[in-house]
Formats: sequence, structure tokens, C-alpha cells
Amino acid sequence: MSGKLGFDEFKELWKNIRAWKLIFREFDRDNSGSFNTHELRAALRSVGFRLSHKAFGALVLRYGNKSGLIDFNSFIHCSVKMKGMFRAFNEHESGGQTRMAVDEFMHVTMYS
Repeated sequence: MSGKLGFDEFKELWKNIRAWKLIFREFDRDNSGSFNTHELRAALRSVGFRLSHKAFGALVLRYGNKSGLIDFNSFIHCSVKMKGMFRAFNEHESGGQTRMAVDEFMHVTMYS
């Protein structure tokens, strides 16, 4: 929460970015340089992010352009945010603190 990355955090982030880059290339099936909603959902599922239609819609509104397309930079931002949100949910859930479904948590925290 300091806004700074330690070396171990940087290594983890760099590893994730490289993995997400490969996923972007794999799921950008039309080679447009951006994801449409079908490509995005498939890419997110491949890394274990499962969202309801409501949470997915919020994600597209937050990270997509006017046409609903998500470019590589936005995909990276989205992936970092989702990883953090899932981690926070799981940490709170395991401690008995969370009193909402993961989908509701994702929807509520998408804009924070």
C-alpha cells in the first residue's frame, strides 16, 4: 500500500506482465491489437479469472474504449487490478471478514 514496489514484488509483476503479454498475443485472434469482448472473456478465463456477466460488463466499461475494445495497455491494467482484487477477496474471505460474494466484491471494487 506504499505505492512502491520492492524487488520481489517487481519480479512477480514482471513475470505476470510477460505471461499476460503471451496471453494477449494468443487470444487476439484477429490480430487487431485489441480484445473484443469474446477475446477478452476467453483470455481472462485462461488465467483463472471467472466473472459474471454483470462484473464482466463493469470491467469492459472501466477498461474498454468507446467501442468496448481493450488494448494491450488496458488489458495489463485490468489484469493487475483483477489480480489484486482476487487476492484481497481471498485474504479477507479466509479470515472470515468478507460477507459478500466474489462477484459482488469485484463489482464494488472495480472503480476504487
